[in-house]
Amino acid sequence: MKKLLVLMLISLMALTIFAGCSSKTEEQPKDEPNYVYKNGTFVGYSDNNRGYVKAEVTIEKDQIKSVKLTEYQGNAIEKDPETYGREGAFEIGLLAQVHEYLENAFVEANGTNIDAFSGATSTSNKAKQAVDRALLKAKVDATPGLIDGTYLGRSEITEKGYSVAEIKIEGGKIVEVNLYDMRAVENGFEQKPEDYQWEAYHEAREAVAAAMLEANSYDVETYTGATSSSEKWIQIVKELLERATIK
Repeated sequence: MKKLLVLMLISLMALTIFAGCSSKTEEQPKDEPNYVYKNGTFVGYSDNNRGYVKAEVTIEKDQIKSVKLTEYQGNAIEKDPETYGREGAFEIGLLAQVHEYLENAFVEANGTNIDAFSGATSTSNKAKQAVDRALLKAKVDATPGLIDGTYLGRSEITEKGYSVAEIKIEGGKIVEVNLYDMRAVENGFEQKPEDYQWEAYHEAREAVAAAMLEANSYDVETYTGATSSSEKWIQIVKELLERATIK
């Protein structure tokens, strides 16, 4: 009986030692890495300076997987990279090369520490700012609010023209608002002049802009006599604030 008891104790000790050794050799679960950025596609916009750049940045596990750039002129109309050019100033088709270089460079650098494209410094700087703002929105610990900057946008283009709004944000508040309409002319569009024969239009530009500044919001009343323009400006400013928002 004593021998049996001793054998049982020895067996139990052996099992305990074996289990202990096994637990030490088992692979311990690894902690998830602390990522700086969220996965997904994030959109940033540069300041308007005779036009602006939009950047769509796709991130996966803190790596920039792709960047798509879209550039706009000072009248808020998109540039066609294949056909955009100015005689003696910017070769037709060069913009497509500029965008391709920048998009690839951002991915390779995994950030905006890249060289500008020679002869396209303005586009390069706008693209960097747009990507930086997209990355700011992508941060895991991003603070919700508005990104300071100057933002330009427009309404849908019709055969008669379109409306334009530009806002400036400082310290998370709207500090400047510029509203106007573009009218169709023979070779494109032009801003309605100061002597445009519709007094309510001129009054609405000032009244709606002032209301937005006071409210620090797009959510203001339309102006009687210029309801259509007012509604378009309100919608554009709403979209501009969304562009500037970190959620």
